[in-house]
Amino acid sequence: SVDTVRMKSWAFNFHRWAARALGPVDRIERLVNAFTAAAGPQPKNPRASRVRAVLPVLLENATGITRDVSPSSVFFWTHGGAFTAGDRISFAILICRPAGTMRLICRGDIVRTETHEAMLGVAVRINESTLEFA
Repeated sequence: SVDTVRMKSWAFNFHRWAARALGPVDRIERLVNAFTAAAGPQPKNPRASRVRAVLPVLLENATGITRDVSPSSVFFWTHGGAFTAGDRISFAILICRPAGTMRLICRGDIVRTETHEAMLGVAVRINESTLEFA
C-alpha cells in the first residue's frame, strides 16, 4: 500500500541520516531497537491524538529520535544533553520527502523526562513551530 511504501522510505532515509549522524550501523541498530522496546503502549492524550513516528531530532548539543508526535506535543529519545521538566527547549525535526527534506523547527516547554538504560526520553509541549526546506 501507499502507507507501507512511505514508511519504508522514511525508514531508509532515517537509517541513512543515522549512519551519518550517529556512527556505525551496529550502534544504530542497537539504538533503534532500544527506542522501539522503550516506546511501550501508545500514550493517551485527550487534547490531540498522537501519531507514532520515528523521525530524526536535531538539538543544540545532541541528536534524537521521535517516538510520537501531535500538533501540540512531541516525545523523543536522546542519548545526550541535560533536560529538566519546566525548561524551555528548541529543536528541529527532519522530515525526508521525495521532493526534499523539510525541517520543523520547534520551541516549547519540557513537560517531563524519563530514562531507559542510557537514553533520556523528553516530552515537550510545543509553543511555536516553523516549517522550512532544509
